[in-house]
Amino acid sequence: MGKPLFISDLYSLGVTCLHLLTGMSPFDLYSPMEGEWVWRDYLNGNLVSDELGKILEKLANPIAKHRYQSVKQVVILKNKNTAVPDIIKYRY
Repeated sequence: MGKPLFISDLYSLGVTCLHLLTGMSPFDLYSPMEGEWVWRDYLNGNLVSDELGKILEKLANPIAKHRYQSVKQVVILKNKNTAVPDIIKYRY
């Protein structure tokens, strides 16, 4: 803990995306009692695909070894299915 890692940037990206999707502080989106993110409870009508949800949760995993280890891993996974939009309703 306290050692800077490249995958810390991926964590920050995931948490920032959760904040942008919900409009909530990341501190309110993680339940330490449950040990998991509860961001889906705060989507406010924004529908997020299961695929994108899994990517975001892996990006924002608090345990570094359970996160993606590189941006390339995320891009390859995401590009497997690009025909369907991940966010159905946009909020402006």
